[in-house]
Amino acid sequence: PLLQIDDWDFNWQDEYRYRAPVHLPAGTRVSVRFTFDNSAANPRNPNAPPAEVHFGPSASDEMAELMLQVLPVGDTDTLLQSLAAKGARDDILAYQSLLRIDPDDAVNHAALAVRYLDVGEPALAGEHLARAIAIAPDFADAHYNLGSVRLAEGDAAGAIAAYRRAIELRPDYAEAHNNLGGLLASTGAIDEAVTHYRAAIDADPANGGAHYNLASVLLARGETQAAIDHYRAALAASPDDADTLYNLAVALRSTGDEADAREAAVFHDRALGINPSLAAR
Repeated sequence: PLLQIDDWDFNWQDEYRYRAPVHLPAGTRVSVRFTFDNSAANPRNPNAPPAEVHFGPSASDEMAELMLQVLPVGDTDTLLQSLAAKGARDDILAYQSLLRIDPDDAVNHAALAVRYLDVGEPALAGEHLARAIAIAPDFADAHYNLGSVRLAEGDAAGAIAAYRRAIELRPDYAEAHNNLGGLLASTGAIDEAVTHYRAAIDADPANGGAHYNLASVLLARGETQAAIDHYRAALAASPDDADTLYNLAVALRSTGDEADAREAAVFHDRALGINPSLAAR
């Protein structure tokens, strides 16, 4: 067996890794078997007297599952994409099963919608988000994900409305502020975009995307030092992001300071080492 637990203890539930990788030859099939003691003799049985238990997301539900992380031999982007898509399809089947048990579970409708987005089915995602919002109108995540659906459909106005609603329901929703800021900037509403970028950073100071977006606006406005500060914050969140490295180099060069120019050269070289195509800019 790859893994065998003879005496399961909920308190030891965690993620474990092999000391040395195990090679699974091509064609290997991995199967898993779970055995439950749902009797009164089990001191850990959460139900007294014992009750029939179905699959679900709670600790008291039947939620036995095995998640096995593997690294394909001869790793290729195509293979990884197919594995990711397969994982999304498995999740879709699981959430569909849960919704057959409880069709009015807004959380599962929203989660299923995200998986449909993952496999390029925005129409189906939109249907489940509409259902989630009908069940729970104040569900901020559902409105946020609806914004992603509208973007996938090319409906920028609809996406803006969805992100605004998510922020109304959760004023500190950093990702909604950042995404709304990006859409507003694309329409020319730069001042309002900056307001939302700053709101995203206030809610989540480590939000690299918001720092990057704000830095880009500030640099275009000639607020070079402030832009540099925010590019540095973005880089702290994603140290190997080539675009951040490149634009930080541009900002540093524009100060005319010799020390900044030397630092800019380092960032520029790192950016090109990660993404050589940036040399064409």
